[in-house]
Amino acid sequence: MRQHFDQCPIGLVIADPNTGTFLRVNDYFCELLGRTEEELTSKPWATWVHPDDQAATEGARIQLTHRAPVSNFRNRYLTVGGAWMTIDWWAQVSPDDGLLYAACAPRMPEALSVHDALSRLRSGGMADDGRLLRHILDNLPHGVLIRRDDGGEAEMNAVGKAMCGLDPDRPYPQEKLNEVLSTWNPRARDGRPLKLKETPIWLALQGKESKRVVVVNVNGEDKVWSVSAFPVFSVLNPNIVAYAVSFFAECEACQLNIDRLIEIEEGQGQRER
Repeated sequence: MRQHFDQCPIGLVIADPNTGTFLRVNDYFCELLGRTEEELTSKPWATWVHPDDQAATEGARIQLTHRAPVSNFRNRYLTVGGAWMTIDWWAQVSPDDGLLYAACAPRMPEALSVHDALSRLRSGGMADDGRLLRHILDNLPHGVLIRRDDGGEAEMNAVGKAMCGLDPDRPYPQEKLNEVLSTWNPRARDGRPLKLKETPIWLALQGKESKRVVVVNVNGEDKVWSVSAFPVFSVLNPNIVAYAVSFFAECEACQLNIDRLIEIEEGQGQRER
């Protein structure tokens, strides 16, 4: 259970909804705030919530004590560096042990932010400036892949490479990135294999933007990602068929991790009994 808890690519917490205190937090959540588990579990969570978000956060806590789940709840937490980080939450209370199980992720820009960045690149007359494109890609906080179907080298930013188990600092030819994509084997949240026409990449090649939460296989391990794709050939070159793929773990994907966490925790409790 601890392995799933700490290796999950989003924040996971177990808490007491009656006292508003964290009982356990995973490594990802600690890294988000730059705080240790000992620190985060030693005081009520309200200690680190933005003053303007205190009332809404308390309302969400009361809602959870009445066994009503909370989804897409957003508030701000104080990081160790003094900055306020906006975080999205999904949470529910288990009817078996009365504990609160929650998953969270920092608020991430939508894939359209990539589209907007590339559009600005085009409107500024700098569509051929590879250095500026690289700067844009590497400063986005989620994975981005731009794939060209003319045989040229594909672009993937450092975050995307790290998420795919690749060296963030190393350039890769399109053949290697194609190989990575071929192993994703995207499935729906219920495990059903996606038909070709349901995949965001296929829709992008038809000139459509799309977004969905999928389960993908990365180096033999299932990951729950939000994947968006959209055509960018009008930005890069009207004669080149290309698309951009944006992928990250966000709160739309959190419910699977909460369900899995509760399942593991309850199974462990039954074995102990």
